[in-house]
Amino acid sequence: MRIMEWWNSPDSVSLAGTVAQILVALIGLVVLALGIRSSQLQNRQQQINELNIAEANAASAEANRGLEEAKLHAAELENKTAQAELELKRLQMSQAHVIEYSDEANLNREGSPITGGSVKFSTGLTKLLDRAKRSKDPKESEHIYLATIEAKPNFPFTYLYFAQFLKKQNDSRWEKYANEALRIFRITTSISHNTDHDAGLEDTKTLLEIKE
Repeated sequence: MRIMEWWNSPDSVSLAGTVAQILVALIGLVVLALGIRSSQLQNRQQQINELNIAEANAASAEANRGLEEAKLHAAELENKTAQAELELKRLQMSQAHVIEYSDEANLNREGSPITGGSVKFSTGLTKLLDRAKRSKDPKESEHIYLATIEAKPNFPFTYLYFAQFLKKQNDSRWEKYANEALRIFRITTSISHNTDHDAGLEDTKTLLEIKE
């Protein structure tokens, strides 16, 4: 009876209210603690995610740098390969020029393999050039020059002399033969040659009014 009386008394009601408030406060603290912990966990996970993203970005950037370096290295190799191929072609061309033009490159301006001295060494080429220069008949000179070019197409002086001859005749064809002389002189002076070819190259440039 006393217990029932106490339970229904104001004191028990007050105590129950106080206990209820304490329980509510405890529950609130637990919820708050859980909320804080959850927030901390979320922040931690976010930091981990951000760190992973940063690491992934750094790895990606490093991979891109490696790729760019690889591309640059490949481009350098490609450039060196192209240069090597060009050098090989140049050497092959030079060798071909030696084979094709060496005989004519060692002839002097008169078409003789001997330079200097009082002894004249005549060849069929020297005789033809001499006849072309001495002829008083322009048609005969032209015929001889053309026949000489056909017989010895790699001898540049014939083209030069014929170009000079045509220019004096006001014949527009002179430039064609002067340019061919220039082309061949550039070849003969690039290999072992008679020094007359150096002078012939300069004479041809002067005729064509080329300044280098």
